[in-house]
Amino acid sequence: ILGNIYIGRVQKIVKNLNAAFIEIQPGVNGYYPLEQCKAPVYIKKINSPSMVQGDEVLVQIAKENLKTKLPVLSTNLNLTGKYCVLTSENKKLGVSAKIGSEKRKELTALFKDRPTGDFGIIVRTNAKNASAEDILKEYKALKEEFERILYDGKYRTCFSCLECAAKPYLTDLKNVYTDGLEEIIVEDDELYK
Repeated sequence: ILGNIYIGRVQKIVKNLNAAFIEIQPGVNGYYPLEQCKAPVYIKKINSPSMVQGDEVLVQIAKENLKTKLPVLSTNLNLTGKYCVLTSENKKLGVSAKIGSEKRKELTALFKDRPTGDFGIIVRTNAKNASAEDILKEYKALKEEFERILYDGKYRTCFSCLECAAKPYLTDLKNVYTDGLEEIIVEDDELYK
């Protein structure tokens, strides 16, 4: 469930832990540290300036449950592509420090006129050798996916899974640095003889 996005309901606020317990599925709670509560996307908000019991909010699984510990939740929704990451709380443009200064300037200029009012974009190291067309195509797809999640969230019931994370092998392929990569072999009978 790592990376899945749910509409969760705040079950309990624990002041001494500075945390909330948010139910993401019937009977399944997650741990949410309140110091991370910067700009959550509320689906249903009780009349209070802070997060309170009964609020319905979009959450993403940041860490899976481990033995007796609950999964850790985040309200900073991240949609990861091969070249970019869209974030819901950090609404700035960031470019990987591993990209040279000239290419960083090009990539910054590429996003200069792109609206990012509701989200931020982080340009990943893999964008270093990608075409502007490929990067912008992925940016558009991530933006549309984010807008779909926000739209669907308004009309779906609590505990709905709005986005399922990609399979781990797909995530691994997306995160491979393509610099110097010629091919990825997925099936070769010669290797198994």
